[in-house]
Amino acid sequence: MKELKELQKRIRNGDVKFEIADIDSVTLLEIEVDAVLQALGQEEALVTDESQISDFYSFLETDEIEVELERLRAELGVEIYDEFELIITIAQRIKDKNKK
Repeated sequence: MKELKELQKRIRNGDVKFEIADIDSVTLLEIEVDAVLQALGQEEALVTDESQISDFYSFLETDEIEVELERLRAELGVEIYDEFELIITIAQRIKDKNKK
């Protein structure tokens, strides 16, 4: 708790700065990223080129994550290897699948 308070103080003082990652790929794959977000139950979320599935599943236990990944695979119709996959990688797979 002490560490959190110290971090909060440093943020307020401007000693720590946050920088949002690029969104170039997210912009190019907007429709597919929206499909992934909808499947995750997150229709409105900030997604960057570095966003991962695990960003949305941090509250789940390990065994629950695999169940959710299976559900996502079935719903989206593409492979998802683990919870650390980038949203844009999954979005690209969806786009590639839809081209066929």
